[in-house]
Amino acid sequence: MKKIAILFVFISLILQFSCKKDIPVTDNDTQSVIDNINADCTVQSIFSIVNSYADSYFGEKGTNIDSNVIVSMAPLFPLDSFPKTMIIDYCNGVNCADGKTRKGKIIAVLNDKWIIEENSSNLTANVTTNNFFENNVQIFGSFSILFNGVIDSIPSFIVTTSEAKLVLENGKSCHWNSVNTTNWLSGFQTINDLSDDIFLFSGQNVGINCDGKGYESNILSSLKFDNTCLNGTITQGKLELIPQDISKRIIDFGTGECDRKATVTINGVSVEIGF
Repeated sequence: MKKIAILFVFISLILQFSCKKDIPVTDNDTQSVIDNINADCTVQSIFSIVNSYADSYFGEKGTNIDSNVIVSMAPLFPLDSFPKTMIIDYCNGVNCADGKTRKGKIIAVLNDKWIIEENSSNLTANVTTNNFFENNVQIFGSFSILFNGVIDSIPSFIVTTSEAKLVLENGKSCHWNSVNTTNWLSGFQTINDLSDDIFLFSGQNVGINCDGKGYESNILSSLKFDNTCLNGTITQGKLELIPQDISKRIIDFGTGECDRKATVTINGVSVEIGF
């Protein structure tokens, strides 16, 4: 009888262990969500800088947007010779007017005068970074900007990001590629002021998050990137994100609130996150 009792206990333990293995891990990870948001904000920030400096230097005769930033063009002469390479050098660190601290270089190769108006089109800027940091996050990658013309009085651009990477202060990194259409909703009347720029963008990302997991995202309702809010953040719109091995997430940024918050819905359950 003792042998039978011991065998029964042993089988019970095996069954309990097997049942526990079959219980799914709680599907509440948001790392890909946060990394995708950071990627989108980075693209809009790079676009905003290059667009504003290129427009400023060709339209306003060398007006600086931020003090202590060194901007150079090569070749400088002849003035109508293109392509030109524009280097925006934040040196060892500049506290910028939009509230962010930047250091290092952004390098943009322009195919023509960057004058954003209705009769201009097919302007391109091919952008790379050199030891560039924004708020202690290092940014790598290639960013291709195409001015797509003025549509319904709104300047429109296509921004393609290749092999981009963010290296965080804790040493972790995330990677992505993306294509988006960015419309410049407001701020184009004040070229020298990044802080009043507002953009509306849509598109897709494919990335690897800081934990090494892949994901894809698709914007369902255009996202608003508002430089007037908290030094630049997403305040509106909705996207879907499909992470590796776990359920799809729907991320809703609301309708314009300046709070750096979003609602994430997973399998019908919604939670609020900060970013």
